[in-house]
Amino acid sequence: MSKVIVTCAITGSVHTPSLSEYLPYKLKDIAAEAIRANEAGAAIVHIHARDPETGRPSSNIEHFKEIADIIKSKCDAVICFTTGGAVTMTTAERVNVVTTLKPELASFTPGSMNFAMFGMAVKPRQWKFDWEEAYLKGTEDMVFRNTFKVIREYGDYFQRAQTKPEFEVFDVGMLNNMAVMLEAGYLQRPIHMQFVLGILGGMPADPESIFTLVTEGRRQIGDFTWSLAAAGKQQMALMAVSMAMGGHVRVGLEDALYLEKGRLAKSNAELVEKVIRIGKELGREPATPNEARAILGLKGFENTGF
Repeated sequence: MSKVIVTCAITGSVHTPSLSEYLPYKLKDIAAEAIRANEAGAAIVHIHARDPETGRPSSNIEHFKEIADIIKSKCDAVICFTTGGAVTMTTAERVNVVTTLKPELASFTPGSMNFAMFGMAVKPRQWKFDWEEAYLKGTEDMVFRNTFKVIREYGDYFQRAQTKPEFEVFDVGMLNNMAVMLEAGYLQRPIHMQFVLGILGGMPADPESIFTLVTEGRRQIGDFTWSLAAAGKQQMALMAVSMAMGGHVRVGLEDALYLEKGRLAKSNAELVEKVIRIGKELGREPATPNEARAILGLKGFENTGF
């Protein structure tokens, strides 16, 4: 496969505004960053919403819609909404973006896990907003809840919205969960997975984790397309591994704030441009949004609810 789908995860719900001055949290800034990432070569933009006043992760459907409307008015990028939201949100809050806006693609995590970010609050700093420190520290005792009941219900919501799931796989046990739910008819083929490495509570960001997930995925699931997201300093090195293995890639300020050691990325576009340079050295040309739609079998830009 010569074409590589580059996804850009614009802001996420992990990093807080005090960790980087370049992390967007106002709605128009999130949208502008997504548009610039697309112009730099990202076919898919992965969207979380934030409260534009406080920067806190938001489940407000109007926030998602405003971001999506701006993006859609300026470019043809595939918009992939999160249903992970933040670890503090309810299931209903998380999936509302699928049932209401019916995107082409949305994230779908097929298993529960400890999702810990408390290490980011260890270093003393001046916090821009009063919620940030407590939010990060609170994840020491937080479970990202995706039970079999949630997986079953999500499968129905996604199917009714004709939204393709991007299965966010943080650990090898989630592959077994998927195999069980596929066999029971609650999930549908073809399957597209995003392997997410480097989150405390999931698999580490190293090549062995990629090999394990691909090998075990083939054994349990069969055929699938896959992409890689790697949090932290190993991001770009592991993007090279993914592309060399025939996988797709995800970069962005959700996953890593630094362009290189000691240098903050000033935009999502910088991260996209860097991974595309690496890909071209490996013979992998970036897919356009419409090529990504064809590879993943998406329903099309015009068939969404926004």
